[in-house]
Amino acid sequence: MSGLDKMVSQILEEANHLAETKLVNAEKEAALILEKAKSETDAQTTEMSEKMKSEIAYQEERIRSSSERQRRKALLQGKQELIVETLDKAYETLMNLDDTSYFELLRKMLKIHVLSGDGTIFFAKADLGRMPQSFAAEIREIASEKNGTLTISEAEKKIDGGFILAYGGIEENCTFKSMLTARRDSLSDLVYKLLFV
Repeated sequence: MSGLDKMVSQILEEANHLAETKLVNAEKEAALILEKAKSETDAQTTEMSEKMKSEIAYQEERIRSSSERQRRKALLQGKQELIVETLDKAYETLMNLDDTSYFELLRKMLKIHVLSGDGTIFFAKADLGRMPQSFAAEIREIASEKNGTLTISEAEKKIDGGFILAYGGIEENCTFKSMLTARRDSLSDLVYKLLFV
């Protein structure tokens, strides 16, 4: 082998050795890059997974909270409807009392609401027609117990049940509807306690 061939052979050998070294280093570097990329990908996957779990938990809590609110709202609405229905039935019961019970109730109401002084009491047309004969005397007696007088007006009022007292132009509405409306909150509380507690 000539010197030139030895030189070419040595150059080729060095070039091959250098290429192999570079190839080994490139493979090591590629392995490190792949390992780093895998590690970063795993970290990102874990972070994304945690974020997704957190988001899912948040959305589940929102749905649970919304469902609970809707359930409570429906329950409250149902209770309110039941209370209104109960008060409506109470009104209906008052309106359908037999004459004896009806006028006994009016007597009791009158004892509470009558004032001293001269006044007028107004009834519905139907009540004027079914009023017991002794009721006018009872009204006068109840009024006199409070140092007053009450005159039954022949002019009926457009009311369903109960009566209206008038003293010097000031009227006190003692109709069943008015009294139930005025006491709706306290009656609602009472009905609520009776039905739900």
